[in-house]
Amino acid sequence: MSKSKIIRLVLAILVLGASVVLLLWAFLPALRETRVLPIPPGGLQLPTPEAWFPLLMGRV
Repeated sequence: MSKSKIIRLVLAILVLGASVVLLLWAFLPALRETRVLPIPPGGLQLPTPEAWFPLLMGRV
């Protein structure tokens, strides 16, 4: 075998190995995280329609 064929074969094996490792890594289950965020009651209120569409309501 010539030197260029050996280099191509080694590079192909490296690329194949890397892609198999990444494929196996992709199939691992994702870590589950739970975050508790306190939301104040004022954060649950929606703005009035006038605040959303002042031009449609005739107020600029």
